[in-house]
Amino acid sequence: MMGIAKRVAAEFGVTVEDLRGASQEHRLIEPRGKAFYQCRHVLQRRYTEIGRFFGNRDKSGVRRVIHKYMAARSNGEGDRSAA
Repeated sequence: MMGIAKRVAAEFGVTVEDLRGASQEHRLIEPRGKAFYQCRHVLQRRYTEIGRFFGNRDKSGVRRVIHKYMAARSNGEGDRSAA
């Protein structure tokens, strides 16, 4: 998961600590969602594992972030790499 966190952090100009931290700054919404999504769908990690790695987040919160990220992608919003 660290590899995904490092790639996403570099892509969005944030730090891995930002992604793993408790901050709810708006600038972290998309990169954190992308990191969660990739950990779930590329690495096949469970919500609890993702939550534990990213600052002991609750599995329902991880699931909600992933669903919001997927909805934004399907609506053509976000995902800078899709350009």
